[in-house]
Amino acid sequence: VPIRYTHTPNNRTYQDAGNPDPFSNWLRRTYPVGNVNITHNPIYPFTGNLSGGAAWSQLLNEMALLKDVSNESSDTVFYGPVPIGSGSNHWFFSGIAGIGYIGYRASVGLNLGNNDSTGALTGHEIAHNFGRRHAPCGGPAGVDGNYPYGNASIGEYGLDIFNGSVDLVTPNSHRDVMGYCSPEWMSDYTYTALLNDQLTSLRTINVGTANQLYVQANLAADGTVTMQPIYALEMSLQQAENPSDYQVELLAEDGRLLATQPMNLRYAAEPGIEVQTLQTAVLLPNEAVTMVRIVKDGETVAERNLNDVAAARLAPAAMAETSDSITLSWGNSAPTIVRYSANGGETWQVLGINLTKGELTVAKSSLAGGNGRFEIITADTQALQSQTLTVSPPLPNSAPSVSIRGPELIRVGELAV
Repeated sequence: VPIRYTHTPNNRTYQDAGNPDPFSNWLRRTYPVGNVNITHNPIYPFTGNLSGGAAWSQLLNEMALLKDVSNESSDTVFYGPVPIGSGSNHWFFSGIAGIGYIGYRASVGLNLGNNDSTGALTGHEIAHNFGRRHAPCGGPAGVDGNYPYGNASIGEYGLDIFNGSVDLVTPNSHRDVMGYCSPEWMSDYTYTALLNDQLTSLRTINVGTANQLYVQANLAADGTVTMQPIYALEMSLQQAENPSDYQVELLAEDGRLLATQPMNLRYAAEPGIEVQTLQTAVLLPNEAVTMVRIVKDGETVAERNLNDVAAARLAPAAMAETSDSITLSWGNSAPTIVRYSANGGETWQVLGINLTKGELTVAKSSLAGGNGRFEIITADTQALQSQTLTVSPPLPNSAPSVSIRGPELIRVGELAV
């Protein structure tokens, strides 16, 4: 997921224009994989100050939401490379370089250029996604107590064979990628763990999609729970990842409990930053949901009202075109997800999340093509607006044909059509 990053301290925007894949060379050389297949999501804009941990936490949470609502398989990694500068102008000089959830395949990190530094950083964060904790070198937090070699040595000799030569990698000279020491390589311990994680993920069964409420909250170190915007959308049925002590409850207008479900706890940590996120998706019941609350040990720790469904009907959306872009507008400043599917909703390209300007422009060349459909999904309500779009290549004097349907109201328990 290439990031277009606006750095708020200098109000400058940075976007990588070089090699779109500075990652897979290093990953192929070190990971237990036969190949690395990379697909590109449309460019994702992010504004904040990544000089500190709060913005990294926000970006990681957004990356997880992008993955959750895309309907991609659970073993697909969503990785967001962040540009460090443009030409001679850089915003990054030191500090946090990346962060990834442990055991959940979403992570973000700096794009340091087409070199092994970028590959090793990417490999470090993705290994977190495969369940790895830190190796004991360089003073990281959250060290794996079972790591078998001192000072994060790789333990055994390795071979670097993918760059036209065969180079011997020695345990005295190289350190495991999960530590903070260099040069980085892969220990046999980490290599075996990454292989076993993939073998486990391949046994994950896709159990289909359904209308669900997507609930996410931030869990602070002091136990404070802050709920994020709640979205009603058709998405993949989720399997339990790491059930927590927290549950989400859906309530009717008269206070009756309509549904309850445990929440997953997602965790990530690097020096200067710790991220804990509660997340789940709950099947929508047959009655309207007016309150969503999070409960621990019988006590409500956070709650959020859903807007009245009828009052939340969106203004009719509009679609404007140029030869190479499409602009959607929907007249609503509430947090909104916009996504696009070219295969009838099997998978989605997520074009924006938590949008609050009521408008989005997307390049036609970034869309998957085919007879596609946009969905504009407003938070904290059960109203959904869909549009159907036939995308053609942006040829001279040729515009795509567009079929627009007006706003649709989805009642609880019904399928979007």
